[in-house]
Amino acid sequence: MTVISKNLQVAQYIGEICRYLYNMPEKSEDKGHQIRLMFGNGLRPNLWKDFQTRFNIPRISEFYGSTEGNANIINMDGKIGAVGFVSVLFPSVYPVALIKVDEETKEIVRDANGMCIMCKPGEPGEFIGKIVRDDPVRDFHGYADDSATKKKIVRDVFKKGDYAFLS
Repeated sequence: MTVISKNLQVAQYIGEICRYLYNMPEKSEDKGHQIRLMFGNGLRPNLWKDFQTRFNIPRISEFYGSTEGNANIINMDGKIGAVGFVSVLFPSVYPVALIKVDEETKEIVRDANGMCIMCKPGEPGEFIGKIVRDDPVRDFHGYADDSATKKKIVRDVFKKGDYAFLS
């Protein structure tokens, strides 16, 4: 097994890879590696701890983002089921948020003034990143298909007239 023979210490996973590995018959090699960190996305919360224990992985971190988007997040704390942490201390430096979305219709929930409603800690929602034109990190240039671009932008988020990328 390459992970063992090459003494690898960090591994990246995507999607369901961890579930596939976990569903394989147990082997003595399951813990015979030097992996200290696995990093990726899509590890199901109900599998996380069992996978970590069976394969003796000291730390698992998740991330969420897209190549074209301006909203990325990371869970470096290893909190099971979390893809990241949104700081309330630095919103001007990293203007991302979770906004409320109707779980049935998937429509954005707005307050009486027509503004998006921010989620409270632990509430599900849509992850967004404020669009700031001419800022290489905060801008969103869109897609070749204008209608696809429009579907990824929400207006009147933090204040009247602003807009954000819908992840």
